[in-house]
Amino acid sequence: MALAGIAYGQIVSSPEQVIRRMIESGSFEGHDRKVIGGMGDAAAVTVTKVLAGRNLSANEIDMVLVILNSSFADPRGVEVGSDRQPRTALFVLRYLDSSAKDPELKKRIADTKKYVQEQHAKSMQDSPKR
Repeated sequence: MALAGIAYGQIVSSPEQVIRRMIESGSFEGHDRKVIGGMGDAAAVTVTKVLAGRNLSANEIDMVLVILNSSFADPRGVEVGSDRQPRTALFVLRYLDSSAKDPELKKRIADTKKYVQEQHAKSMQDSPKR
């Protein structure tokens, strides 16, 4: 019994489970930032898996923006070098922009795009020359 209690308290969610829960519930918990903070573009790839074939609500789009902002908050902390470049993130943002009708939502999408690009540019300036 004691072992079951320990195992229960140590359940680890995969990044896909965390991203799916965030989008579906519209909630952002403290540990979510730890899970997606080091993902970079891999978070955007996961978003495409979760969203495949869905029509998105404004709340779901807003949560995707939170995910992308969090995943690129510190691109230097992204372990996989190719995930530091926001290729899929920019694709997702273009898709969200084409799906959104509300001007305020479109502005939040544009702001996220700008932020992701700036974070990537900053990480390129900060990286040592090889």
